[in-house]
Amino acid sequence: MGYDLSMLNSTGMFYRRIIQALRWSARRRAVFAAGEPKTVLLVELTRLGDVVCAARALAGFRRKFPSAKILLAVDSRYVSLIEEISPGSRVLGIPNSTRGPGFLAGISAARRERPDLACSLSPSHRNAMLTLCSGAGSFAGFLSPRPAETAYLADNKVEWFGANDGREASYFLENIADRPLKVLEVLGEGGFSYSRVAPPAVPSMPPTVVVHPFAQWLHKRWRLENFAALLDQLTARLGCRIALLCAPGEEEALGPLLKTKPVPQVLCSADFRAVARLLREAGVFVGNDSGPLHLAAALGTRVVGLYGPGTPFLCAPPACSGRFLYQPVECSPCDQTRCRRPNRHCMDLIPVSEVVEAVRGFVAELN
Repeated sequence: MGYDLSMLNSTGMFYRRIIQALRWSARRRAVFAAGEPKTVLLVELTRLGDVVCAARALAGFRRKFPSAKILLAVDSRYVSLIEEISPGSRVLGIPNSTRGPGFLAGISAARRERPDLACSLSPSHRNAMLTLCSGAGSFAGFLSPRPAETAYLADNKVEWFGANDGREASYFLENIADRPLKVLEVLGEGGFSYSRVAPPAVPSMPPTVVVHPFAQWLHKRWRLENFAALLDQLTARLGCRIALLCAPGEEEALGPLLKTKPVPQVLCSADFRAVARLLREAGVFVGNDSGPLHLAAALGTRVVGLYGPGTPFLCAPPACSGRFLYQPVECSPCDQTRCRRPNRHCMDLIPVSEVVEAVRGFVAELN
């Protein structure tokens, strides 16, 4: 048994005190190096969507430090995924990074790389702790994350310890994909933007529509009965083939969606290489605001995203072939942990017909 560190992102005064002490120590020992660093460690230990954004931002760090060894530290389950998004990237996989022993082993692995610069790419306590414990000569990024269930609702400082001019920036009410770009900004690379990913060729017609009906937060989910009605119309009216995507443990909830004729293909897997392969072969992806939506967009797949508690402005993937459906309400964006409109939930305001039309538009392009 090890201590579970997965809640470091949102709770625990004890851990915040640890980060404060590490930050104080890092600021004191950080040194400014005039030349380009030899090794740059980028840290992103959080959710799938954040890891996808970090992988897409690697090109910006390579542009800033063209001669440096750029190393991205992620939980080991995402290592194969980085190769799919950014081939040739160097990855430091940390097994069981949410558990105490795995996290400590990750610190040791990071220190063995002897980074000159370490960067925390999003406001996560685990990111900040690993960055500050990496033994680097200077530190940048989100080094003092503010506690919040939804990070973009908290005003987070982005810093660089070791810069001769003490550069800082602020991240607040901005798109989640902007967080690595904020780190680049304080490092002096403010002009980087994400490149648009070219849609992959569709191997056959009619196209396969991959549907992901889940999301980590309950209030970000469109109702399963809406998804069931959507599948019926996509098969009957558009002649699409359907593939359902879910994580292990979610397959039992798919029952209402398996009544569609013909019965949809189902991929229930934690193997992100297999997930990426399915998404690359798809014509269209439909899903809630979630990590698989960001992954599909990063692979060039056409995406239809369903938004409510988080707005497309804050949460939609950048520079992609996407149509993002959202009905604004007075309480959006919210912290996603409780609903102030339980009898008229924001996700319920997205009609099935609107989703069908969005998919129809992409199918027309493919035809």
